[in-house]
Amino acid sequence: MPSRRDTLRLPLTELVSRWLPRLHESGEYEERSPIDASYNCVAFAAGDMTRFWSPKMMDGYSWPADAPADETISGVMAALECAGFVECSDATFEDDYEKVAIFAIGDFPTHAARQDVDVDAWLSKLGKEYDIAHTNLADVGGEAYGEPVAYMRRERSGTPTLPLMRPLATVSEG
Repeated sequence: MPSRRDTLRLPLTELVSRWLPRLHESGEYEERSPIDASYNCVAFAAGDMTRFWSPKMMDGYSWPADAPADETISGVMAALECAGFVECSDATFEDDYEKVAIFAIGDFPTHAARQDVDVDAWLSKLGKEYDIAHTNLADVGGEAYGEPVAYMRRERSGTPTLPLMRPLATVSEG
């Protein structure tokens, strides 16, 4: 996803038009929440709308305590395993599971989207911007996010169990 500076306060339709041409062309998406920079797509995929998950050593970021602080596909998968997900083979909807798709460009993870089987759609947090529902997983793929490279699932249980987090850095009060 483009930098926050490039997208700050863009209307959703303009953001999609600029950075997600497949989604723009299909038109099969809807805004689920306004801009909220307090969490990102990996946290959102895990069901955590309170923290920004990243292994980077930056102010305010958190990462599961039992996952390696590794910005790789396997690092993101390890973080999601701490939230109860296990690797699976595809993105097929299954009534008793919620699934996550991990996108990458090369070996670098760029995005995670979560299924919502109740509405038969995928949910994505677009960087630090909007949460959207979209019908087709591939529609958020392309130049900004690459393509789905891994899939994970966990049993649906109502409220997700979130992992113990380690803050990698804290904002200094001055």
